[in-house]
Amino acid sequence: MPYSAVTARLPFIAHYIALQRVLALLLLETMPDQQMATPEEILARAIAQFNGWRFWECHETLEDIWRAEESDLADLYQGVIKLAAGFHHLLRGNHNGAVIVLRGALPLLDPFRPACLGINVQRLIAEASECLRHLEELGPERLGEFDRALIPAIHVAAENPREARSQ
Repeated sequence: MPYSAVTARLPFIAHYIALQRVLALLLLETMPDQQMATPEEILARAIAQFNGWRFWECHETLEDIWRAEESDLADLYQGVIKLAAGFHHLLRGNHNGAVIVLRGALPLLDPFRPACLGINVQRLIAEASECLRHLEELGPERLGEFDRALIPAIHVAAENPREARSQ
């Protein structure tokens, strides 16, 4: 594109960028501030995002509490983050990325069986493992045949989402 054609579009581009910034600020005003939310509220938001197949948002929501967690719960958060990332790759058609990240998620979740923080970890591992097995069986060539109904949801295991890990 000639230089003059680019410069002619600069006002439109500047207007578009300004509009995007305004929309982002409006969106931030309507969203609860993650800095002020409790870990339980953040986890509940991440679970809703995961179950709504908004996997990238789930990953982003959990990132801060995962990094801030100083106990072994950091592995639980990281396991959910990796599951979300794996399913994000799957939905984007990245077979290898999905398989690698899902394989890394399962060992992180394993110590939290059967349940932790109200999450039915046992069921999540079983369903994610079945999903991974099916992905590996199909291979990258047949990824289009993957049954998306196999993508698990995170199910609540207890009445109290603040419940400590079940032993």
